[in-house]
Amino acid sequence: MKVRAYMTSTVLVAQATDSAREALENMALGDVRHLPVVDDEGRLQGVVSDRDLRLPAWAASAAGSEAAFEALTVGEVMTGFAVSVSPDADLLEAARIFVELRFGVVPVVDEDGELQGMLSAMDVLQAFLDMAPGDDTAR
Repeated sequence: MKVRAYMTSTVLVAQATDSAREALENMALGDVRHLPVVDDEGRLQGVVSDRDLRLPAWAASAAGSEAAFEALTVGEVMTGFAVSVSPDADLLEAARIFVELRFGVVPVVDEDGELQGMLSAMDVLQAFLDMAPGDDTAR
């Protein structure tokens, strides 16, 4: 089975220049914990998580003030991403990434690095359930 069949194609995104507050609000509105960070051409630059926005590392360096949080940008806290998968990758490849790197999501990009969607560990688990014999919940 291919990543394309289980990835989420329509995803909220952030840019490195977006405020951390805006990213956190968008996560809450979209009921997601990760936002892919893209450039103006839609190429993946990294991922920001709700955990990145709540980590005490930035808070300690900025004295944890509300004003410091307001000035914080996504680019300052995001994780630059070297790991991604192709829409045509096998789901087993993605499963290995989740297990070996302990990721909860992985960006899906085309050959030009343009974001195509996101694949979560839950998406992969759903695929495995769909492959189970006699399963009534197949997509």
